[in-house]
Amino acid sequence: MQMQRWRFVIGLVLCSSALGCGGAEYVPLYEAGGVVTYKGEPVKNATVSFTAADGFKVPLAEALTDEKGQYRLRTRGEPGAAAGSYVVTVSKVEGADEAAASAA
Repeated sequence: MQMQRWRFVIGLVLCSSALGCGGAEYVPLYEAGGVVTYKGEPVKNATVSFTAADGFKVPLAEALTDEKGQYRLRTRGEPGAAAGSYVVTVSKVEGADEAAASAA
C-alpha cells in the first residue's frame, strides 16, 4: 500500500512537471513601451504592433499611442510583452484624430 502511494505521488509530480506552469499558452510578460515621433512631433492615435521575427515564437504585442505619442504594449489583453525578437510596425489611419475627436 505504501509503495502504491509513492508511485501515485511520483506520477503526479512528473505529469505536473510535463505540463508546466500555466499550460502551453503561458509566457512571462515584461513591461514594455516607448514613444512614437515623426519629424520631432509625437504621433497620437497610432497603432504599434510587435510581431515575432523569423524563427521566434512570441505572441503579438500591440498598443495605441496617446496624445504624447507614448504607448505601453499589451499581449492577449495583459500588460507587457514576451521576451524575444520582434518586427515593429507603426501605422496610423489618416483622419484618425478627427474621427477620435468626433466620437468623444
